[in-house]
Parts: sequence; C-alpha cells; structure tokens
Amino acid sequence: ACQYIKEMGLPCYCTREQWNALQDKRLFKQLCIRFGLPVVKRFDIESVTASDYPVITKPADGFGSRGFSVCRERSELEKGYANAADSSPTGSVIIEQFVQNDGIVVFYTVSEGRIVFSTIEDKYPAFFTKYGTYVGGLFDFESTLADEFRLLFEDKLQALISYLKIKEGNFWIEVFHDNGKYYFNEVGFRYGGSGSLYPIDYFKSINQVAADIYYSLTGKSRINGFSNLYSDSVVKKKKYAIYPVFLKSGQIGKISGCESLLDRLNILNILPMKKEGNSIPDNGSFGQVAMLIHFVYDNLQELKDTLTYIHETLSVEDYNGNNMIIQLVDIGNFELRQKGLE
Repeated sequence: ACQYIKEMGLPCYCTREQWNALQDKRLFKQLCIRFGLPVVKRFDIESVTASDYPVITKPADGFGSRGFSVCRERSELEKGYANAADSSPTGSVIIEQFVQNDGIVVFYTVSEGRIVFSTIEDKYPAFFTKYGTYVGGLFDFESTLADEFRLLFEDKLQALISYLKIKEGNFWIEVFHDNGKYYFNEVGFRYGGSGSLYPIDYFKSINQVAADIYYSLTGKSRINGFSNLYSDSVVKKKKYAIYPVFLKSGQIGKISGCESLLDRLNILNILPMKKEGNSIPDNGSFGQVAMLIHFVYDNLQELKDTLTYIHETLSVEDYNGNNMIIQLVDIGNFELRQKGLE
C-alpha cells in the first residue's frame, strides 16, 4: 500500500523500507542491539543445549500469537520450529530464551520526527493449556512502569526512529519485564490490534485516527486539538482495561448480550472481531477472539465485578446451542501488578 501511494505522489506515513525494518522481528532486534535496547538471547536450532531450555519458537514475521510455542526439550523444539515455519509467510523462525511473559506494551505517536509518549499497558498473559501457547488475557492501562521505562529507553527509541527517518504515524512496542529487567520483543508500526487508540485518547486526548487522516489529506503534522473518540459524558475512572473474549473452535451461531453489557456505566466500547456465521480456528491464538470489551474501573474489586458481569451476561453459542466462550482469566484469583488499587 505504501509503495502504491508513493507512486501516486500522495503523502504516506511510512516507506516500504521503514515498514520492513519494524515488521520483521529479526531486523527490529538488530536495530535494538544497535541502539542499546536489551533483547532476549537468540539461538540457532543446532546451538540449543539442554541447559538452554525452556526456549520459545515463533515466526519472524507473524502476529497474534500464531505459531508460538514454549519448548522444554528437543522434541518440543522440533515440533515448535515446524509449527512456527508453517505459520510464517516466509518460513522464517526465531528461537529465543524463554522469559516470563508478564510484559508491557508502550505506545508512541510520531509528529515531525518527534516521538510523543501516548500510553503504556500492563499485558496479562493467559495460557492456552490445550495448545501450550500464551495469549493476551487482559490489557490494563496505565502501567506504573511508565516513568521508569521512559527514563531508561525513550532517548534511545528517539534515536532509532530518527535513524529510520520516520516522521509521522504511531507505533507500539511489546517489552517483557522479568525480575526487574526489560527485554524488547517486537514492534508494530500501526494501531494496536486491541483498540489501544481508545485508551490513548481517553488518557492523553490524542486522537491518532484523526491525526492520521489530517496528515493524509494535508501532508501536515498535527496530533492535538481533534474531537475525542469518547464524548465528555463518558465516566472517568483511574484505570482502563481491554478484555478479549476467547471462543472454542467451531462456527458461531448466535451472539447475544452485547446491548446489556453496554448498558453498564463503566463498559465504554465493544469492538467486534467475529460475527455470527464466522468460523473460529483451533490454534490457540488471538484469532480465537470474538470481541474486545473496553471498560474502566477504580479498584481491583470493580475490575473483578465487571469481568464477572461480562461472563454472566454475554452469550456466544454454536449452531447446536453449545456455549463457545472460554474463560482464560481466573477472575477469583486475579491480582493486579499495580498496588494500591485493592
């Protein structure tokens, strides 16, 4: 698309070269090393020894947790490698040291080459036991690690973006946080797939969609002063959560309860990912998400109450009337990383 726009002489937020540098996980990690951003140790399949396990395998150019595996022995490594290769458009596989998947995702908006901090989330992973894969179980804004992260890495990120000569647009970076250490994992030079543009606007009044449209129409940069995505009447609370509703494999026959969910004051938005008649794959990835429910809350109990209400109210059934919803998050035992909201 960016190549086509370039040929037409119209403004585009990125070039093909910039896109490739950030889309390909291997190229991005090379850039991280060049600019002093920490990354997880990588292996070739021949170099993995018994002391290196567990390791993970994933496509170099994949998304949505497709083709991701945690491997604890040689047979699992070979199986995971084949799975990742099958899930990669180019057959490219990455093998890395396994670190705890409790991570953060940081979001930036770029204006005239300057990165503008937009928000940061705590990503709570959920484990698909059947597939041995991790997926995003809950996305929670804003993380208390924001100040520390910016102090450690923002200047280096600015240098990386300047090196790539990126002038406009927005990007997110997934970073693992394990025992006080940070590991840069992957980047997306685009909107976050969970609908992160909504909490960005909620907390920072940066309407990324309006900014992108304005640039595409005028060739000029502007990120402030646009209408907000939510009206002024929307309830204001301390925290913002995005909850993906996962389904079992099969074909969706009926979805009900969404209207009742939106009647609840603190549920702001439901972003549909699937509709009635769609088939749900059997692969333990984000492709099994039916919808993303956006809500706000002030404390842990309100978070738990909202998640409980979602599962009591929402119904997704197959054509035989069987429940398709999977509850990957253990609501009763769920704990926030951020203290003081109990």
